Amino acid sequence: MCLFSVLSTAFQSPCDIRDTWLSESYAWHGLPTGLGKAAPADALGDIAAAQEAAKAPVKRAVRRCTKSNNERQCLYSLLKRNRWTEDPFLHRQMWKFWRGTVPCD
Repeated sequence: MCLFSVLSTAFQSPCDIRDTWLSESYAWHGLPTGLGKAAPADALGDIAAAQEAAKAPVKRAVRRCTKSNNERQCLYSLLKRNRWTEDPFLHRQMWKFWRGTVPCD
């Protein structure tokens, strides 16, 4: 299992990530404390932006591949609430379109 995969960190706060780093004795090499907060926040912002950008082609795939309006609305709802990991189709599509990510087992 990947400890710092995009999927595992995408739903954490910057403080949680920093606390994890500190608990694993990550060396800050004398950097100011503000950088310890800013680095995870910037990284999570980049992850969130990439995730939102991936949702547009996933929505097109949902529109193209679903027949039922009820099923389509259910998938849109899961995607909007960031619960796309619960549906195998959405999960595959997000990995396909979310650039720079590699699924972890």
